[in-house]
Amino acid sequence: MIQYVFGTGRMPGGDVLASEIEEKDAFVRRKPWGVAAVITPWNFPFAVPLWMLGPSLVEGNTCVFKPSEDTPAIGQKLVELFLEAGFPPGVLNLVHGDGKAGEALVRDPGVNVVLFTGSWEVGSHISQVSASMADRIVAAEMGSKSAVIVCQDARLDLAVNAALISAFKTSGQRCVSGGPCPGA
Repeated sequence: MIQYVFGTGRMPGGDVLASEIEEKDAFVRRKPWGVAAVITPWNFPFAVPLWMLGPSLVEGNTCVFKPSEDTPAIGQKLVELFLEAGFPPGVLNLVHGDGKAGEALVRDPGVNVVLFTGSWEVGSHISQVSASMADRIVAAEMGSKSAVIVCQDARLDLAVNAALISAFKTSGQRCVSGGPCPGA
């Protein structure tokens, strides 16, 4: 992911894409928003931060990264690797702490973008706090439990095994884990 994202940085003005509508153009335009707060969970402490930090940095934003308080060493090492790769000091900043540190970032009017992965409760709170900040962008991935659909002609031995793996792999702590769907 990080190799791909930083590779797209070779197109500093963006990129024109094919559109399914002949009369219209589609394009990616790079525009920094300012300061991005990146608040990440414990369950994928290396991948999720890179999914958020890479695009934010290549777009020209500065970032304040708050990893989960349960995985601070991985967050620390990631920032050290960015510095070792040549990122100037101050472009990627690290804040350790619990929810109070995240709350301070979310309430800071100098933060232009909040990127969050975690619980529905916290993501909803971030969205509510940010709603009064007209120029703020919030992207909150608040987990899910995905339905497992078994078709009538499915091989049940494979379907049952796949459903069990989906529900319990990584202790069910993946946003794409199978699980009960509300209202089903």
